[in-house]
Amino acid sequence: MTALLLSLLPVALAASPFVQVDGGYLHTCARRADGSVLCWGQDDHEVVSGAPSGSFVEVSAGLYRSCARPATGAPVCWGKPVWPTLDPSLMLDIEEEEGDQSVPAGLVALQVGGEADCGLGPAGTVLCWGPSGPLLRGLPAGEQDIAALSVGFRHACALRKDGGLSCWGDGSAPDGGAPFQAVPPPWPVSAVAVGMGTHSCALRLDGSVSCWGGDGSGDGGKVFAGQLRAPPGTFVALSAGHDHTCALRADGSVACWGQVQDPPQEWRFSQISSGAFHACGVTIEGGLRCWGGDQFGQVKETPAGG
Repeated sequence: MTALLLSLLPVALAASPFVQVDGGYLHTCARRADGSVLCWGQDDHEVVSGAPSGSFVEVSAGLYRSCARPATGAPVCWGKPVWPTLDPSLMLDIEEEEGDQSVPAGLVALQVGGEADCGLGPAGTVLCWGPSGPLLRGLPAGEQDIAALSVGFRHACALRKDGGLSCWGDGSAPDGGAPFQAVPPPWPVSAVAVGMGTHSCALRLDGSVSCWGGDGSGDGGKVFAGQLRAPPGTFVALSAGHDHTCALRADGSVACWGQVQDPPQEWRFSQISSGAFHACGVTIEGGLRCWGGDQFGQVKETPAGG
């Protein structure tokens, strides 16, 4: 009997593979196939250590707040619900007042932002909640054909089922430079990635990537130049951070531009996500790998194994 128990022990303790990763500002959260969630990186406001137990179908990491969505009921959120102004290039004049901060139930998609969070209702409508700020103004009201959302710190885009984009939030860079979210591109797309700074990118129907907005963060493009210069080729998914964007190819390889470089070419992923200054991916084996900025363990503390 003892021998039988020992032979079963490795199987019983085998970790469930990862199926989703989502990069926040200086932390990252991931979800396993069994629905459990774990986070790593900077733990300000317990945004890492406060990750809940239970089973979830989606996790989203933001500034100092993250949320996980169960199969039914309202999402569970942890961290700081109202964020201070730490970096004027990320958020300006946050108003810590007014606004419904309760998280609605029945969402089919969830995106944690900076000043507010947004979700997709079952009828294809967009809902946002939080203290106040640009994300709560200019929502695509009345539209019920939204297929996906991407939310940054102060701006967001909703992808319609016809491939068009509805964007709202801040409309110009902090330094008065190029506009970013107020006027989305006119061509149809299959995916959109709103950055945490002043740029966004979209996957066009032919698989190419186009980006628009500011090529810097209030610095005239001198520091973060290059985040709008998408590489040639075809891609199947993309994710934008504060000063970079990464895109996933059909063979599982990844290309990044801006201030985060490509991961090793031998790495292959099924899903990727950009944090502010780092990026992570779920490998095709169900493990996790991260690269880029590592000020608070976003890379070196990445959980091992699948």
